[in-house]
Formats: sequence, structure tokens, C-alpha cells
Amino acid sequence: MKTVADHADPILRIHSPALDCAWRAWRVAWLLTAIGVLAYGASLRLSLPAWPWMGPDSILYLVPSVNGGIYDIGPRTFVYPLFCRLATHGAGNLSDLIVTQRWLGLIGSTSIFLAWYFLGRRIWRSRFARAGHEFLGLGLLLLLAPSSIYITYEQQALAESFSAFLQCLLCVLLCLLWLPASLIKRTLLAAGTAALGIFMYFANPRWGAAAPMMIVVSLSAVIVAQNTIRRRLTAACCVLAAAFLSYVGLQAIEVRLVLRNPWADTFTPSTLLWLHADLAANEFRRDLAAPIPPKNAALLRAMVQGVDKGIVGMGMGTSHWLTLSYDPDVLLCVPGSPNDLLQKAFQNDPAGFARFCLRYYFRILWHQPIGYGRQVCRMLAEYYAGPAIDGAFREQVSAVFTWFESSASLVRHLAKNCALPELRPKLEAQAAEMQRHSGAHLAYRPADWLVKTAKLAHSSFLLVTLAGAGCALWALVSPPLRAFHGINTLAWICLASILVLFAQELTLAMVTMTEGRYADALRTLAAFSEICSLAMIGNLAAEYGIRWARSRFAANPAYFSSGGIFSR
Repeated sequence: MKTVADHADPILRIHSPALDCAWRAWRVAWLLTAIGVLAYGASLRLSLPAWPWMGPDSILYLVPSVNGGIYDIGPRTFVYPLFCRLATHGAGNLSDLIVTQRWLGLIGSTSIFLAWYFLGRRIWRSRFARAGHEFLGLGLLLLLAPSSIYITYEQQALAESFSAFLQCLLCVLLCLLWLPASLIKRTLLAAGTAALGIFMYFANPRWGAAAPMMIVVSLSAVIVAQNTIRRRLTAACCVLAAAFLSYVGLQAIEVRLVLRNPWADTFTPSTLLWLHADLAANEFRRDLAAPIPPKNAALLRAMVQGVDKGIVGMGMGTSHWLTLSYDPDVLLCVPGSPNDLLQKAFQNDPAGFARFCLRYYFRILWHQPIGYGRQVCRMLAEYYAGPAIDGAFREQVSAVFTWFESSASLVRHLAKNCALPELRPKLEAQAAEMQRHSGAHLAYRPADWLVKTAKLAHSSFLLVTLAGAGCALWALVSPPLRAFHGINTLAWICLASILVLFAQELTLAMVTMTEGRYADALRTLAAFSEICSLAMIGNLAAEYGIRWARSRFAANPAYFSSGGIFSR
């Protein structure tokens, strides 16, 4: 395989002082622009008070911080509550949590930018190729550092902020995974990627399918790079061992830390059932129509009526679940809802409740696979062709006053139920300070051009990623292109990022919604996969453009050499 060091850049054969001067000017402009974007992102974060915007979910995340490390967190995992406890030093300093999340947001954006720059230095020797690569890196930084999506979640005590940082680490590892390295270095990187996939599953179980996909990506990276069966097996075993040990270790930590309520384990089964409530109602009717009615026929009739009422009551214009046209939360959480009736029927048997939900969920898969698949595909379409990525900057900001007022009351509730008496005065003081900020003027006004850039990125996301995936596949199967290390490496990174993103979105489509805060945490990987796709498209276009120009202007071969300019 040819590498970037095998050939000299044909453009560099033209010893032009003007070209050298232009290259130096570009590097200076590139560096100043990157610093300016990071400074702009930091200024947007500093324009907001260092107090969290809290919702009902925030209470359970903050419980270990004020209860001496007692992880009574309901159905949630221990990762983000542990992070909150570490960020607040176990002393209930909520402002420290927000400052830490802001730092992680800036560090994550900068890490991806630097990893992308390092990737360009390793795979491209041509000045034109590196300039294009670095320009796309600036675009990636612009989509991440000053994004209102990330700034909004960094301001909240919700797991999505920490999940976004994990997405940044994933993108950094993907940039490094396919670079030339020794067996030990590549195996360590692949093992780290697999372990990160397991950790991301514990941090956010809604990304469940991403963990096996990241293990597959890690295995492919070490297998493709080795040329003997023994080396491939050795590297693959190390990757699988890292994933297994990560799962066992994290599971042991969770068992040791978390106080599990038996009903907490019923959250996922009930969500799976009522997310597909219309299909579940069909299964209930199937049982009721049987010659011998089931023992729980009265319960099934009541739940069918509840589902029909919930679906009719939620129209397309009123539900934020646009794809389903009804809100499963109404069927899950409202008193008198079908889920409430089911919980009362299994009042002292949470295991039986979970078995009931899972049994009907798998019956949906068996009896109505087409309807289930159609619903999942609609949920995926909601993400890939949905609203703009950074749609409502000012709508989010206009809700700040309500957020801070409700946050103050939630912090008072947290102080009232605090198990550590020495923390109560501190929490009360923070609640008073947050109440004072509820009427303050906030100078959080992102520029209109940033909003338009984000909207353009999301509106073109599906088309760009499909084209990038096609170009990457073509680069991997085409013998002339497989010979060039730069395009080959970029193709693997592009495909890996698209596949991992699809696995995460597929999990969301199957177990929750593909819009709102659940999908917002995936914006980092979405932006990275789109930039990789643009790089893939641009490099293939340049490669074939140079070949066409070489054949067209063969009379002056000094400007062109075999293989194309962007492969050097």
C-alpha cells in the first residue's frame, strides 16, 4: 500500500514564493479563526449564570451529592450521578457542576478539532488536500463549540451534557484508530474504543446498540491492519477481553453503589410496551377475541380503552411525538393511564409486571413485524430528515426565566430532603440566588449566521452522509483507490462514524424517541460523520478531477503525476 511519504507533492515541484506565502497566510488565518471560534463559544457560556436549569429528572441525579453518596436514583444509571457528586465535591456546590460541564464542552470540541488536524497531517502531504481538510475542521469546530444545543445542556443537571462529552471522546478515537501504528498501539486504541462503547452504554442505556457496533468497529480496525491470522486473533482477543472486563467492572460498581428499587427495573419494559401502544392494543384485542377469554380480560379491556383515549386525545398538532401522533408519556405517567392500571394489577409483583410488558412487546415483534418496522423507520426518518439541528436559539433563551424560577423551587425541595444537615443552609442560599437570577436579563444572543450554518448542516445531513457512505464504500472496493493510504483511512473513519450513529439512532427509535434531548446528545457524532462525508466526497472529486485533467492536458505532464494530487 502506498503511503503519503512515497511521492512528492506535484504542486510543491513548482517553487513559487507566492504559493509559499499564501500557504503561510492560510495557516495563520486558520489558527486565528480556530481561536476566535473557541473564544466565542466560551463567551456564550460565560454570559449565563453558573446555576443549573433543573427539571424533575435533575433531582435523582443530584441525590448522591447531598445524601452522602447514597445512590437511590430510580431507573437511572450511576454514571452521571457519580459525575455530579465528583463535580460538586460532595458538598452540594451546584455551580461547580455547571462550570465543570462548560469546561468539558470546550475541551471536547477542542479535542475533536485537534484530532482532525492530526489526522490531516498524517494522511495528506499535499498542501491543497491539507488546506481542505483543515477548512472542514474549522466547520466542525463551528458546529460544536458555540452550539446552543450543547450550551443549553451544559447549563442543566441532566445526563445529556456528559453524554455529549463521551461522543467527543468517541470521535477522537475514531480519528486515531485507523492511522498506521504498531500492533500494540493499534490494539490499545481498539481496546479503548470497545471499552468506551461499554461505558457509554452504562452512561446512557438508550445507546445500547452502539456498544456492540463499536466493538465491531474496533475489531475491524485491528483485523484489517494485520496480515497474519495469529496477529489478527491476538488483537481481536485483546479487544474482546477489554470489552468484557469493562462490562464486568462497571456492573460490579453499579451493584455496589446503587440502591435498587424493584420497580426501577420495570422502567425499560414499560417504555418498550407503551412506545408501541397502538400495536400493543392490537395484541390485547387479539387475546380478548379468543374463544376462551384470558383471566385478565377486564384489565385488557380497560387498557384498550385507555390507549384509544390517549391516541385520540393527542393530535399531530399537539404532540411533540410527531411521528407517532400520540405521546407515550401520557400512557405511562398520567394517573389512570393504562400503565397505571397495569401497575395496580401487579401491585406487589414488579417481576410479573416486567414479564407482562416484555411478553406483549415480543408478541408485537412476532405478530406485527411490518407495523413495528414501519414505526421504527418513521422514527428514524424523524431524526434524519427532521427539524433543524439548532433550530430555536431564542425560544430556548426565552424560557430561561421560567427555568430558573422552577429550578429554585426544586433546589429548596432538595435541601428539605437532604440527609446531611450541614448542606441545607448552602442549598437554601443557592436557591435564593437562583430565585434572584430568575428576573435578570441574560445576554445570550448567538449570531444569526451561526443559526443559519447549523440549519444548513442539518438540512443537508441525510444527503451528505448517504453520498459520503457511497464514496467510502467505493474507495474501499476500488483497486486504484485502495492503494492510497489517505483515502483508504478516511473511508474507514467515515463508514465507522456513520454506522455507530445509525446504531445509536436505531436504539432510540426502538426504545424511546428520536427527537428532543435524547437525540440532541448525538449531535456531536452527527456533525463529525457529516464532516467526514464531505471530506470523502471532496477528496474523491479531486482525485478523479486530477486524473481527468492529466488526461486532458497530457501535453504538459510536469504539473501532474500518476495517482492524483490528493493521494499524496
